[in-house]
Amino acid sequence: MSSLSSIPNNSDYLLSLAENYEEGYNTEQNPEAAFQLYLQAAQAGNVEAQYRLALCFDDGFGTEADNTQAMNWYLSAAVEGHLEAMNNLACCYETHPQVADPVRAIYWYTKAAEAGHARAQYNLAICYDQGEIVEENKALAILWYRRAAEQNLPEAQNNLAYCYKHADGVAQDIEQAVFWYRKAAAQGHPYAQIGLGKCYYHGTGVMLDYDEAARWFMQAAHQGDATACRLLAECYELGRGVPCSPFEADRWRYLARMSEKEE
Repeated sequence: MSSLSSIPNNSDYLLSLAENYEEGYNTEQNPEAAFQLYLQAAQAGNVEAQYRLALCFDDGFGTEADNTQAMNWYLSAAVEGHLEAMNNLACCYETHPQVADPVRAIYWYTKAAEAGHARAQYNLAICYDQGEIVEENKALAILWYRRAAEQNLPEAQNNLAYCYKHADGVAQDIEQAVFWYRKAAAQGHPYAQIGLGKCYYHGTGVMLDYDEAARWFMQAAHQGDATACRLLAECYELGRGVPCSPFEADRWRYLARMSEKEE
């Protein structure tokens, strides 16, 4: 790599070069060089570089991890309208004990959510759903789950489905529950795959179909979900949707125990 001091001080160019060193694109991966280039671009006022630099400090990529520096650069990018930075800054205020500030967390989640950031919409929904850092408000939780779900975020789709199935903050609507479980399950979300599988297993909102139930349990089980492994074991024990096999039933129960030990 040529000396950093000889590189043109164009922030977009610096950002592009930093990304190449971070990803190892057309060059060897070099975290330290990527960090230095992000720093130069960030100091030159490049908002995306400020966000990437914050990530470096957050993750300890190319430099020592430093929560304070990460938050400072997230803030620099956030005030310039960078939505990912707003969401990450809110996460810091919510989860870092040294800087915990529920009011600021909700403020930045809301700013990003109102601007259409799906992950911030989901995080804001969680806050209103759980009522830990803000007063519980199920109506707002449903609103933001829906906004994020409509942007195809599987976690939000799964939670919205759960709310519809269990009448949690919204009138029970099994068809809507199945609809959103299916959306999330198709994207590989294991909890949604289990939720959809249970609907088929019990004939809730759909025709009872053990084959479909076992298929969805299987997909979640292959992701290591202990609950799915146990449900699949039951299918093998009873021969529902899969051939009856005590051996397979025992194998999946064993895998469930192993999965629980790893959690």
